[in-house]
Amino acid sequence: MPKATERLIFSLRNWGILQATAQRSSYALQRHTATSPALEQWMLEAAFAAHPAHDLPFADLIHLPELLPFRFTLTIDDLRRTERFEVQRQGMGWDMVRLKVDPY
Repeated sequence: MPKATERLIFSLRNWGILQATAQRSSYALQRHTATSPALEQWMLEAAFAAHPAHDLPFADLIHLPELLPFRFTLTIDDLRRTERFEVQRQGMGWDMVRLKVDPY
């Protein structure tokens, strides 16, 4: 396990996802923004399709571990305007997101 951890951290540093800090063995996560809203939507759809839940709060969706190290600029209103997502406003201000079922 220590060797695997060492190799994983090396890879993440090599890819620019982790940056060394002044403190020894401490790293800062560098988030990346996708190049277009369409790509962000596709990434969210792919991550959601692989997730076992049928619906998720929007804040949880954009922070799924599968989406590391990306930062999303899409808002809940952007998802409301798409053909692939359904958004329902729940109590206490929760916006629940789910994939629309494809009839084919």
